[in-house]
Amino acid sequence: MTNIFINGLIKKLDDARFNPSLFSLNYAVCAFEGIRSYVTEDRSTLVFRLKDHCFRMIKSMDYLGMESDFKDVDKMIEAISTLIIANGSGNQYIRPIAFFDEGIMSVKNRPNLNFAVMSFPFQKDMPMSAHKLFISGICSDISTQNYKISRNYFGSFMALNTIVGEKDNFEVIQYDENKNICETSAHNIFLKFENSGWITPPDDSCLSGITRHTAIELLRENGIGVEKRSIQISELVGVTSCFLTSTAGEIINVSHIDGRRLNSECNDVLEIISNYRSLVTGKTNTRSEWITYV
Repeated sequence: MTNIFINGLIKKLDDARFNPSLFSLNYAVCAFEGIRSYVTEDRSTLVFRLKDHCFRMIKSMDYLGMESDFKDVDKMIEAISTLIIANGSGNQYIRPIAFFDEGIMSVKNRPNLNFAVMSFPFQKDMPMSAHKLFISGICSDISTQNYKISRNYFGSFMALNTIVGEKDNFEVIQYDENKNICETSAHNIFLKFENSGWITPPDDSCLSGITRHTAIELLRENGIGVEKRSIQISELVGVTSCFLTSTAGEIINVSHIDGRRLNSECNDVLEIISNYRSLVTGKTNTRSEWITYV
């Protein structure tokens, strides 16, 4: 990452430093997104579901009472596209973020709001290795789960801290006070039981994941049912297959839940992984409304 977009300007990263007195750093008040751009087969660059990410970013900013000239879908798209090009286009992970400026002496008096976009070169090997899932040692507060805000990732951080001894390719299943599964620390979750279709937690108990929505659409296009319902932790013993979704991870197979082996070669999952990659690399153009070229 060599350039950053900050409040309407492209700056070198070294010229856009902030000190530790940032209000949002001290009080965990910021809204952000995670977005992917991809190199297509003809070497152009596309951004996947950019407009949907911008709508969700605005929803999160509204929840936090943030006002900005960039709280507008068209202006946000222009800012993100400008930075992608400034950083060389191609495969990137893009992070727009809205955060309050320096000032820590009063929570009541908010400093000015900054709107920034960062991007990093990002190339993920496909298919990604299957993950092992473990159950968190603490329950999660899901009262703000529908927003992509910093507060929610404190819960993810603490849930991961309850898992000891694992280093690579693992995730933690989070659940609410009623023992209903919500999501993992950074992914939405889909579960399959013997003789059932796929099940994912209801919309009000997890982040409204954009890759989650994509996976549901791809499964349904293949004639595979998806049900949204509450899933108790106790039901995990009956799970036969599982996969996770996120913008960074895309669609990830799960090999184990709490040490129990699952079917990580499920044809349903392998097919939508392939279909997803065809979409994001421009091999198929069946969902042109999800694609923005820069």
